[in-house]
Amino acid sequence: MHTRPLRTNATKPEKRKALELAKIRLSDIRITKSPTERIRDLDGLASSIRTSGLKEPLLVAEKDHFLLSGNRRFEASKQAHMHFVAAIFAKDIEEGALELRQHIENPDPLYSLPMTVTERVTAAFNLHRLPPPSGADEGFRREVSAAAAVGLPTKVYKVLRSTLRKAEREMTTPDSAGTAERSLSLMVEAVEKPGLDYPLVSVLAKLHQLLLQGICPDTLESCFPYLGGKPRVHEAGSTSARIASSSLPKARSHRREYDYVRTADVVIGTLEGLSDVVTDDLATSEHFAYMLKALKDARRMSHTYVKKMEKMRNE
Repeated sequence: MHTRPLRTNATKPEKRKALELAKIRLSDIRITKSPTERIRDLDGLASSIRTSGLKEPLLVAEKDHFLLSGNRRFEASKQAHMHFVAAIFAKDIEEGALELRQHIENPDPLYSLPMTVTERVTAAFNLHRLPPPSGADEGFRREVSAAAAVGLPTKVYKVLRSTLRKAEREMTTPDSAGTAERSLSLMVEAVEKPGLDYPLVSVLAKLHQLLLQGICPDTLESCFPYLGGKPRVHEAGSTSARIASSSLPKARSHRREYDYVRTADVVIGTLEGLSDVVTDDLATSEHFAYMLKALKDARRMSHTYVKKMEKMRNE
């Protein structure tokens, strides 16, 4: 629970005045641990926070206190044994997107580092949890605002978000092969790679498709032969040309088998999304009756198909 707003001498632009600046107990802030990110070298920042306090406030979702921006400052505050820190609270996704974009475009060099791709996707996903702005029409799409806030195309963000969630699930599975984490690393490499031969969206979509089939190429270049067609720039002796001529395992050719896996993956993702947005406030929402009916229909259909699959297994 955060305390009453602080008075501040912050010199940030006036856009920040609309957002609440308050102190929050550090233990009340929720974070999403990224499987591929490791935050190190915090001694100097922790010492500064211990001596002078947190100069640059954290950005936190008002709804559930998920951290949107400030991973290094958060970890350094813990290392400095701080109990309360200053934070800005975003009420809806548009407020959070505006402030998050400023954090990404103008990081304070003393207290922040440019956010990595994985950190940006994590921040966008936490931003995605916030409600739409008041007065938004029914066609408002959270993922568009979330992706734009972190400077990623919507399709790229959606694939990265799905892979990140799979990698997070792997972290809780003792016997996991780490395929999702390796795929996520290749996707991040593709986003950061200048002059990629193939369209970025195509590369990420293919890596995600291979992931659903349990395949993860060893390198980003070894993914290109799975794409088919010709690269954008295909010079003689280029990496893509050499890789394309090498012998690589082929992806499964049965489209229907892939469709089964992808359908199951969509169902899991939908249920995870519902768990994020369904709250007690839904009971007073005009969407309550619609969602309740849809869930009951889905439950009835799932029972029917479970029985069919059990019958197929026993035959």
